[in-house]
Amino acid sequence: MREVLSAVICYQRQKKERAENGIDEENRFARLGREPDKLALYRYQSDLSRASRSHGIARKEIAEYGQPLSCGDEKIAVVAHCLAVQDGDTQRDEGCFAEEIQQYLRLLK
Repeated sequence: MREVLSAVICYQRQKKERAENGIDEENRFARLGREPDKLALYRYQSDLSRASRSHGIARKEIAEYGQPLSCGDEKIAVVAHCLAVQDGDTQRDEGCFAEEIQQYLRLLK
């Protein structure tokens, strides 16, 4: 479970960063006098809220198993990537359908 939860933490951290960057970009447009894309801004804010909540839950759950493993660890990075694929945040990757990866993803269900 430590590996799976570490991957969730990495994925949610990446999702939070993307949302924060998107919000910053829309706000930068507004400061430059251009009307921000309100739909995109709401979506980024929603993504940030969900990712923050999920990140917090995963951080609490992993405490039982020890500290999270590094996002730079190859296995953790692959599972985090496949979580992004599963959520539709990135393009389909056939490698994510390998049985070893699917075992990790099933642990989350």
